[in-house]
Amino acid sequence: MLPTCINPLGEANKKWPPMMWLNTDRFLYLGVIGQPAERCFGALALYLSLQGAHRIRIGDKGSDWQSAKFSIVQPWCKHWLAFDERSIGCLLLLEPETLKFSALPAPLQQPSGAVQAGELAQKMHAALELLRTVGACRYASNDEFDRAFFGEPLAARRLDVRVQKVLERLKASPNITLSAEECAEQACLSTSRFLHLFKAEVGAPFRSYRAWHRARSLLYHLKEQTSLTDFALNYGYPDATHFSHSIRRFAGFTPKAIHSGSRKVALFVAGDTASCRA
Repeated sequence: MLPTCINPLGEANKKWPPMMWLNTDRFLYLGVIGQPAERCFGALALYLSLQGAHRIRIGDKGSDWQSAKFSIVQPWCKHWLAFDERSIGCLLLLEPETLKFSALPAPLQQPSGAVQAGELAQKMHAALELLRTVGACRYASNDEFDRAFFGEPLAARRLDVRVQKVLERLKASPNITLSAEECAEQACLSTSRFLHLFKAEVGAPFRSYRAWHRARSLLYHLKEQTSLTDFALNYGYPDATHFSHSIRRFAGFTPKAIHSGSRKVALFVAGDTASCRA
């Protein structure tokens, strides 16, 4: 998600003003990356260094660091990331249930870690250069976003219609307390059969998927003045402590740090009529 801080000073930031764009299936962050921290996204993550290189470590603290200009992390894979203090980086998150992995560009099918992806990295860099020139993120759909960064729409996964309906409901209202029993009833399945089908189709357990999208929804509200405690309660967390632990488990940073780091970031949300959320 977002770094611990955004430094608006320096030549790097003049060239690459920090910005973020998201919808329910895609996420883009451009800016200074914070200090190393363990993170575990429920999405396919792509990291691109726009100055120098970054370092990435897959798995536990005992694993080796790799140096890279471009790296990927497969969904639900724990990893550590380190950029130089003032280095500008780009992070893309692609929700895996929207992707047919066997049809993705070859670099995106590689194991987590540093990846040689010259042509793909060049396409992403060109898309970011265009954003810098235009000064705004506006993508009407997943396909439009994919064309900008990958040259063509990424192949979509075909899901069981019963699971697809549940996903749409969870994404539309990530704050609702939707139980597996309710979803199973909606799908006309037993709870055990529904949970088995969900994991087989989506690639993640129901509870993990629900927790990821609930945590991800914080990004839509970074510019609001709502207290983090109120947000936690409004989005189905039992208390602020549980909320903070959940966010940190996925993003590597606390909600407070993410909220603080977003102050200088231009936030663009798909469907907004305004140019950005101040």
